[in-house]
Amino acid sequence: ATAATTAPNFVRGSLVLVAMLFTALDISNAVKQTLPDARHREISPIVRDLFDWYNETVSTGRAEVTREDVRRYFRDDAVMITNDKVKCSGIDAHFHHFQDIARKMSSLAVRPFEILVEEGNRAAGYYRIDFKDKEGKSGTVLDMAFWEFRDGKIARMVEVVDFVGPRVELESY
Repeated sequence: ATAATTAPNFVRGSLVLVAMLFTALDISNAVKQTLPDARHREISPIVRDLFDWYNETVSTGRAEVTREDVRRYFRDDAVMITNDKVKCSGIDAHFHHFQDIARKMSSLAVRPFEILVEEGNRAAGYYRIDFKDKEGKSGTVLDMAFWEFRDGKIARMVEVVDFVGPRVELESY
């Protein structure tokens, strides 16, 4: 393919993706209008509160993660899958995951959602995580995540991540 044919194909593909996103947002907004307000309010604050707590305490070094902190946001049987690989399963695994992040990072900041779509007990969001590792290298994680919630907590998280800058390898638990 030449540059003359690649650019129009990229633009056409990008327009299709944007159209799909807006269709998903329209459907999501229509669904939200049919849900009771109390049920809908339970979803996005869970993840937003998790990100705020992490940014305000752990990423600044003002506090360490405890199992009680993790239990506040995740169900006992919660599973996290990253790039098609199980990273965490259960409270202890999530606890060790957060400890692994703290060991490998000198700073980390979860940015606000760029996109957040919610439907029923599920949500999908795109966001970025800026970091500096212990060796002083800075980068950004591009994260597209899908969450399922039960009983006001995260039951399952499936994410696809990519890195701008150095990769950070985290253990699976």
